[in-house]
Amino acid sequence: MAKDKPGISQFKSLADQAASQSPTPPPAAPRPESKRNDPAWITRTYYVKKSTDIDLEEELARLRRQGIELDKSDLVNAALEAWIAYRKGAPPDTLKGVSPPGE
Repeated sequence: MAKDKPGISQFKSLADQAASQSPTPPPAAPRPESKRNDPAWITRTYYVKKSTDIDLEEELARLRRQGIELDKSDLVNAALEAWIAYRKGAPPDTLKGVSPPGE
């Protein structure tokens, strides 16, 4: 049996003692609701032109300055819902509050 180096066993016993006395971590805070955790939403990836994305970011920034929070996925979803409604014969004003400037 190998003999521990002087002082090593003292540190090992202190480490063992500290490990046995460490408090259990507090429970994790509940995660905020997000689309990622919402079963009504699914992830999709689409390509858009860079210029379209830049213009979109500028418009969304303007809305944020007006106190209107709208993210890209909400906007894309609203546009797709409006297009589907249009294809099914509904009037084209179904963008659910997303309207052009001045309206």
